[in-house]
Amino acid sequence: RGTYRIDPASPYTISEDGKAILVRVQGSQPLDDLAAAQSTAVAVENAIEKARREIQAATGVDLEVVAGGGHFLALESARVVRRDLILSLTMSMLLVLCLTGWTLRGMQAGFLIFPPLTIGLLSGVGLLGLFKSEMTLLALGSSSILIGLGVDFGIHLLLRARTERASGQSSEASVARAMQTAGPGLIFAAFTTMGAFLAFHASDFDFLEDMGSLTALGIFGTLAATLCLLPALLERWLRWDASTIQQPRTLGVDRVVDWSMRYAKLVLAATTIVSVSTIIFLTVSPPEMENDLRRIHARESSALKAEERIKSVFGGDEEPLFVVVAQDSETNLEADLGKLRGVLNYL
Repeated sequence: RGTYRIDPASPYTISEDGKAILVRVQGSQPLDDLAAAQSTAVAVENAIEKARREIQAATGVDLEVVAGGGHFLALESARVVRRDLILSLTMSMLLVLCLTGWTLRGMQAGFLIFPPLTIGLLSGVGLLGLFKSEMTLLALGSSSILIGLGVDFGIHLLLRARTERASGQSSEASVARAMQTAGPGLIFAAFTTMGAFLAFHASDFDFLEDMGSLTALGIFGTLAATLCLLPALLERWLRWDASTIQQPRTLGVDRVVDWSMRYAKLVLAATTIVSVSTIIFLTVSPPEMENDLRRIHARESSALKAEERIKSVFGGDEEPLFVVVAQDSETNLEADLGKLRGVLNYL
């Protein structure tokens, strides 16, 4: 019974007020088996729903049943991660399409970005699968990061080629000039980004290692598709789209650069003041790091709410602490326990 508040007169794990009972369900498979944990949680959920319907039909009482623990956290996390992945990928793709189309004055330009991004994302997952038989689900959270980084390659080529085309160059000359001027920079930027994410291999967390590998391989695939596939698509778009004779939107960059160069001393002074002020503020009042490990779970987690409900009724700890003491004989074990009694009582 541990530290739970249980009715001492009852042979069952009934609360002290006799209004609740605590039931422990032991899965047949280990918790680190995600598929087994999910199947156990689903089976418990189905049993709870069936029991509630039967009791309500027989007595008219709606039974309050809450279930928590590692199995339900695993099931909930998998559902939330899958939902968030679909949502983030959809939103990132739509934002890329709309912003690129608006900047380049044509939605066709936005669609030109999609083939390299799709190839990069799929090649990242595929190449990682060649090196690892299993991949953590959280690693796929880097998909939106990959899109945000990989889209830069296509944007640089599109803007450069569009500018060359608007200046009177042919479609082939525009693409060639864009590749000559922007291509080397793209390759250098891609490999520095890949190196940064491959540094995740120094982590002891599998999902960080997988995230770094997936992003690095995806960046490589996106770069290859941008250099090999995008020029062919871009040349045909510049040849057939009459709107490409217009200059792309500058987004106010020319005015910002002109103002910065005109008032260079003021900009440098303001930058220095802001930087020094930021350093002083962070030194005097550094931000506090989150130390509640439960925050890695989804907001408004029903599984964590169930654990809090159980704690409010039965007390105890949401996550008990286990200490294992091993010795070569029972006599030595008792002697060691005697030495640790003070520490264990303190805990």
